[in-house]
Amino acid sequence: MNKTYRKDYFISILNGEAIITKNPNPSLITFEDMTDLTKRYLYSEGDKILTPFGIQTIDIIDRNHSEQRGYEWLITVKENKNQYKPCELIGIYVQTLTEELFKSIIL
Repeated sequence: MNKTYRKDYFISILNGEAIITKNPNPSLITFEDMTDLTKRYLYSEGDKILTPFGIQTIDIIDRNHSEQRGYEWLITVKENKNQYKPCELIGIYVQTLTEELFKSIIL
């Protein structure tokens, strides 16, 4: 199975580092899975995620916050107790590369 940049993984440049994140959206097949709000994302408590403020750790996930797409979960992080909706997050943290290493890979 091939993994594709901008579909399965995302790369964000922050403070001279390349941060690789995994897409949090699952590939759901059945209608029942698609309508089940608890299966909407791949986020789990304890996962490291990339927020607009950097890499943080998920503390609590309220999976019944709303029924509106992108707003149905409310994710609280450990570092500063901020709460995020899934549509505000960039992805699940995978790895950080230095700018030099990243440039050597893509060039």
